[in-house]
Amino acid sequence: MGNADVGRRGAGVVLMIAVLLAVVVVAAVRGRVVAGEPVAEPIGAPPQVGDCAVENPHDLGAALDNWAGSPPTVRTAACAGERFGEVAHVYPDDNSAGAATTTSNTDLFGECFPRAGRYLSAPEPPSGPHFVPEWLVSVTLIGPDVRQRAAGQRWAACLIYLPISADADVPITVDHSLRDAWLDDVDNHLFAHCTDDETTGLPANCRSIHRFEVLAAARGTPGGSQETMDAACRAAVAVELGSPAALDGGSLSSVAIAVKPDPEEDGPPTTGPEAITADGDYFIVCLATATDPTRWLTAPLRGLGDAPVPLN
Repeated sequence: MGNADVGRRGAGVVLMIAVLLAVVVVAAVRGRVVAGEPVAEPIGAPPQVGDCAVENPHDLGAALDNWAGSPPTVRTAACAGERFGEVAHVYPDDNSAGAATTTSNTDLFGECFPRAGRYLSAPEPPSGPHFVPEWLVSVTLIGPDVRQRAAGQRWAACLIYLPISADADVPITVDHSLRDAWLDDVDNHLFAHCTDDETTGLPANCRSIHRFEVLAAARGTPGGSQETMDAACRAAVAVELGSPAALDGGSLSSVAIAVKPDPEEDGPPTTGPEAITADGDYFIVCLATATDPTRWLTAPLRGLGDAPVPLN
């Protein structure tokens, strides 16, 4: 008998043993009854303020912005450790869309931004000519899952979570609560607003190379000019940096942008000198950037003081 015949016979024996073992296992399991009563997984209760998001909101993609219909579902739970975000406010059943009320989810979503700011103890948006620090956090409106809705739950909740870009090194979790995080000199860097486009302000990863950081904003003043804005922004940027050293030394420059929202609220804002109007109905946005156009920022700047500027 050749080696090939021996190999084929060996393979046949192995296959036969495997089949016999499968028959024995199936016979042993078939007919076995497990004691006890089948129990369905309990329906989750509505979230509480401070509950953690225990799944990545960014995994929902576009569905995360679907709060105008049925708000997306993000699993939350009470926790004291790692979290993707937190519940900053809960609208009870009688205040959320779908219940007997005229309040829409769009209205509730709009209210989430000031509620998120209060949860973080962040500054209020600018309402006058005094400059206030700029900060950025992601916010969405979440709601009950299918089983919770079937059980009659109609709550909605504001969820805050960290911004993210396409870069893999962006932090998206923290190991402690974000409540009052703005008051912490380290945690408030989580909410830095960095961008590569000073006119749109589209967020960029503050911990990778980026062109600008938005540091302060104020309402415009009647009779303003680009020159007065430039001077005001330089002073505001120095305050947010904690020192004028980087500006005086030439490593950083301040940039002043006038922004006038679209009066119809459905189009892009007007930016630049054209946004400066005699009625003062515009915003002044102050940014910092590397003076040398061949260099980029690599980390948040707020509170830099007299330390070296993080440049590539």
